[in-house]
Amino acid sequence: GLYRLARLCADGEAWLGAAPELAELGRWMLAPSRPTAVRIQGCVWLTMFPSVDVARTLAALALDEREALAVRDQAAWTLGYRQARGHHPRPRWDAAALAVADVALLTLVERATRAGAVTLEQLPIALRHVARPDVVDALIAAPGLWGEALECFATADGARALWARFDAIGPAHQLRALRLVAATLGAEAAPLLLA
Repeated sequence: GLYRLARLCADGEAWLGAAPELAELGRWMLAPSRPTAVRIQGCVWLTMFPSVDVARTLAALALDEREALAVRDQAAWTLGYRQARGHHPRPRWDAAALAVADVALLTLVERATRAGAVTLEQLPIALRHVARPDVVDALIAAPGLWGEALECFATADGARALWARFDAIGPAHQLRALRLVAATLGAEAAPLLLA
C-alpha cells in the first residue's frame, strides 16, 4: 500500500499537480485516525499541491506539539519545500501560501532556539529554501544551533552578523557558512576570508 503510494508520488510528480483536486487525498491521509506512516505520506503528497489551504493544514500539524514528532517533522519539511524540479509547472508557491508557511517555520525556529535544541530533524534542511529575511535572521542569530540550515539566503547585514559569530558555528557547518558569507557579500568578503 504505502510502497505503491510512494512510487506513485515519485513517478507521477511531473503530472499529478495538474489536478489540484488531488490535494484532498493528502488531506484524507492526514486524518488523526490514520497510522503515522500514512500521515507522513500525506505530507509528502501535499508537496505537489502548494496553496494557502495546504500551507495552513501543514502549519497546524507542524506547530501542534501533541502530534507525532515524525508527522510534525514531515509537515515542516513540506512547508519549506519550494523546489519545482520534477513537479508539474502549474502549481507554485504563491506569495500568500509562502507567507503562511514562513510564519509557521519562523515559529518553529523561535521555539527550537528558545529550547536550545532542534527536535525536528528535517527542519534545518527545509529552511535552506526559505528566503524570508526574518527567518534567515533568526537562523543567523543562533548559528551554533542552525548551522545545517545556513545555505542560500542572507542579507548583507545578516552575512556580516554571521561572520561575527563564525566561531559559534560547529566545524561541520563552517564551510557552508563561508559559502553563504562569500556569496552574499561578494568582493567585500575577500578581506574577511583572507584574514
